[in-house]
Amino acid sequence: MNESGRASGQLQKPLLEVTLKATVVPMPKWVVWCAWGAFAAALPSIVWRLMLAAGNSLGTPASWRSAQDIPGAGAWYLLVLSALQLAAAACSFALVLDIQRFTPKWVPTRAYVAGQVIAGIAGIAGALALTVIIGMSVVAWDKVDPFSGQAYDLWAWLCFSCYLSTVFWPLFLGAATVGCLRNACRRRKAWRRRYDNQLISATGIHCEMSAGRTQR
Repeated sequence: MNESGRASGQLQKPLLEVTLKATVVPMPKWVVWCAWGAFAAALPSIVWRLMLAAGNSLGTPASWRSAQDIPGAGAWYLLVLSALQLAAAACSFALVLDIQRFTPKWVPTRAYVAGQVIAGIAGIAGALALTVIIGMSVVAWDKVDPFSGQAYDLWAWLCFSCYLSTVFWPLFLGAATVGCLRNACRRRKAWRRRYDNQLISATGIHCEMSAGRTQR
């Protein structure tokens, strides 16, 4: 290989390495805690429904359980709804999951950034959808509340508390989404700085070798 080929190879090698090697930018702790908060906020209402589906009355009026066909087809509805809600809540971890731990090292940074952006867009859509759904439930709580029209006792307040926690779900999810998108921007900027530094370094090597050939 001639000197021109070697110089070109030395110029391209570091650029190839920085292109293929992912740039690591740790996710801030507060973003991780927000993702956990979103998941935890959805759990109380899930547990409440599962207890009802398992045959526990939880102090609910017999007339309400009969109208909801619990136990019966209504119990299956509660199980399916709880499973869907649990799956949706677990999606918050996609915002903070370190995918680099499970993928080859040669996966480029752009792929991780694109994945984070997609997760962020999905997180925004999910937070907005949850805000609408939970907001409608709050407005029509008298129609959702199993204890509607009854004197509130400890069971009624427990039910209210379980569903009240879901109000924090979209709030935590929205915060985690913002953190995820900010991390994606930081990762892209860090990758760009590293790429530019490698480009300057490689260009310097190429210029030095060209100058040496000229002097000879």
